[in-house]
Amino acid sequence: MLQGWISDSEKTVPTAVAPPSQSTSTATAATTTVTNKSA
Repeated sequence: MLQGWISDSEKTVPTAVAPPSQSTSTATAATTTVTNKSA
């Protein structure tokens, strides 16, 4: 449950803070972070 909550926050926070122009880069960074935490 905790991991799922963190994963959700990781995706929600960066997207809201980052500008639309860096949406792709933020999404990639968030995915990498989640993958690293899962591993």
